[in-house]
Amino acid sequence: MQILRFMDKSRPSQPLVAIAALLLGLGCASRASASPITFTASGAFPDGGSLSGTLLIDTATGEVLFADLKALS
Repeated sequence: MQILRFMDKSRPSQPLVAIAALLLGLGCASRASASPITFTASGAFPDGGSLSGTLLIDTATGEVLFADLKALS
């Protein structure tokens, strides 16, 4: 399953990985027994681009079940 199919190869992926890890960590800490959870993601890149969308993460396994993320420049 290709989760980040939208991603422009010229952009670094570290911010997206950090966002996903943060969202997963927050979800696990607050609702360890609940699964799956939908997270809303948004943010800005240093070059002026933006990121928005949703992730569906199974907090029991850490697996990303669905991702609808868009990066705009």
